[in-house]
Amino acid sequence: MRSLMRAAMIRYLNDSFCQLAMIGSAVLGCLAVLTSIAGTQLHFDSMWFIIILVLCSLLTALSVGREFQDGTIRNKLAVGHTKVHVFFAETVGSMLISVICYVLSATPFFLATGEYRRGMTAGEQIRIYFLLLCVYLVFTALTVSLDFVTGSRIAAVVGVLLVMGAMAALSDVQEEILRRSDPETRYITEYYFTEEGEKQREVERLDYIDLPSVTRGTLIWLNHCNTYSSLEHFTEFFNRYAYFGGGPDGYKQQWERERREALNTAATDIPPQLVVIAFVPIFACMAFRKKDLK
Repeated sequence: MRSLMRAAMIRYLNDSFCQLAMIGSAVLGCLAVLTSIAGTQLHFDSMWFIIILVLCSLLTALSVGREFQDGTIRNKLAVGHTKVHVFFAETVGSMLISVICYVLSATPFFLATGEYRRGMTAGEQIRIYFLLLCVYLVFTALTVSLDFVTGSRIAAVVGVLLVMGAMAALSDVQEEILRRSDPETRYITEYYFTEEGEKQREVERLDYIDLPSVTRGTLIWLNHCNTYSSLEHFTEFFNRYAYFGGGPDGYKQQWERERREALNTAATDIPPQLVVIAFVPIFACMAFRKKDLK
């Protein structure tokens, strides 16, 4: 097992597809920062990270798929290695590349947000950036798993793109429903005029959705499990600072409340992502064990 892992890591580091993924991550990370400058503030778009994830998934699928195409996987099995060992050696090797791509793409972002991180403890910073690392590892695990289950790099790429698109669409629906069903914003202040002058009253929002607490709680949990939502939560944390953190004292107080809320959201997002990182490869390995390699 150790020899397989060592060989996989060395191969990935020397693989042209993986080297291209690392270079692309560094370049796109810099572009993400440069294109986010708006006056004296930065406004980050999660689309840049999505592009990086798509690039890494594509090149990882091509690299792992080449192992099937060249017959390398069958040769490893022929000399006595088990399918489980081969699968997890490739998974660990690809995740190593994913961590490198993460560091290369997130470093420009980290350096550009020095002001944003002022006042944050080391633990809070680690929590926020670990959430982004989890997002990278989820899509890497998904890509490698699809490669082994299907034995086709094209199927793996298409599968990852479909999953990513489904997550994005589902995230938008979840966020909209949660926004419209928030009990704290159920009522709004309405101003009206009478003969006695201007008055006000509390009325229910027209777009409010009255969800049972259990249903809303389940929807919140599913939103935390959605990897695309986690990516949005990461960038939204910094964009909230751009809006509140640099303003008057009242805005800065609002930022403190927003910061605590965003950190709590990140802390809640991390455990489900770790579960996905662990269980997707396990289920894929079980399927691969039953696969007949011809």
